[in-house]
Parts: sequence; C-alpha cells; structure tokens
Amino acid sequence: MNETKKRLGWDEECKADEFPCSGVKGCVNQVYDDGDLCCECEGNRSLHSAVLSIAEEMYAERLRQRELYPDSEHLPDGTGGGGRETWERIARLGCDRADREGRLTHTEVFDEETAEVMAATDPVELRKELVQVGAVVCKWIADIDSRVAKGSPDLAAAPGRRP
Repeated sequence: MNETKKRLGWDEECKADEFPCSGVKGCVNQVYDDGDLCCECEGNRSLHSAVLSIAEEMYAERLRQRELYPDSEHLPDGTGGGGRETWERIARLGCDRADREGRLTHTEVFDEETAEVMAATDPVELRKELVQVGAVVCKWIADIDSRVAKGSPDLAAAPGRRP
C-alpha cells in the first residue's frame, strides 16, 4: 500500500462485508475512524441509508398512487416520436454546456435524463434510462436533505456541482 493511501486511512480491501464495493473499476475502499465505509464508487453507509430512506418514501407514494389510480397498471409507455428526439438533443447540449461553463445543476441533469427516457423506443433502453432517472432523483433528494441537515436549505446552495 502506498504512503498516500496509508496517510489518508485507505485500506487495500473493504472491511465492511455488509457494504461491499459495487465493483466500479478502479475503486479503492476506505474505512474511516468511526467505521463508516467510503469509496470512490460511493459505496458507503450514509449513501446506502439515504437510498433506503428515499426508497421507502417512493414506496409510500406508489401505494398512494395505486389507491388514486387503481386501473393504471397497463398504460402504454408513450415514448419515442413527437419531437422527443429533438428534446433529447437539446437537453444533452444544454447539460454539456452548463457543465463546461461550471453552472451545472440538478435541473439540467434531470432534464437530460428525462429527455432520454422520453425519446427511448426500445423497452430495454427505456428501462435503463428510467433507472438512471431514478438515480438522479435519489441523488437530488439526498443533496436537498443534506443541505437542510446542514442548515442551508436554499435550493440554489450548490450550483455548478455535477451529481
């Protein structure tokens, strides 16, 4: 193990079996003094807890939706066509430009990912894009919760940060 990793407390292997590295190429796990695992692929306890908490809220919302719209289980996807590919290109260009200019926000990332969902015509691709939207939404909610916990709930508190 090199000196930099030792100084920073990095470990050669993940010590937290219950939160293994998600397998991102080049990921090196780190265990902090409090036992919390952190790594470059974000496989840490706080991320795990945040995602579970958000998933519980989403589950409660799905139950509510099912009560409101009990016959909505067989709706068509409705994606592709109707200018959706144009929206996808515009959203991607806008996101890329905001990133280059250092003013990227969750809104641009969400818009780009949502546009990719709406433009998808293949069910496998659509599902993949929906998972990406879900991850962006999770990250955005976690960032809002983090800002509120730190006492700075301002929606513009972290402009230019890529999720």
